[in-house]
Amino acid sequence: MQKIMIIEDDPAIRDELALLLDNEGYRPLPVKEFGTAAEQAVRERPDLILLDIGLPGPDGFSLCAALRKGMTYVEEPLRNYQGTVLV
Repeated sequence: MQKIMIIEDDPAIRDELALLLDNEGYRPLPVKEFGTAAEQAVRERPDLILLDIGLPGPDGFSLCAALRKGMTYVEEPLRNYQGTVLV
């Protein structure tokens, strides 16, 4: 089962994405602690990361740079997004 990490600060969007992914047969990995997101990603080794670039505190671009440094096992594991998710 493919693991998809969700790094999103809006709980409603994060939970909805997790539910949709679970219903489609993926294993969602919702992240609630953004300060440890890079470490969680290295530990969990997700197949894909959905990253909200508009995070509070250190923004998604900073987190993306940290993730790219720590995740050398995959060429392109990140997809950035911002705004409304249409379902």
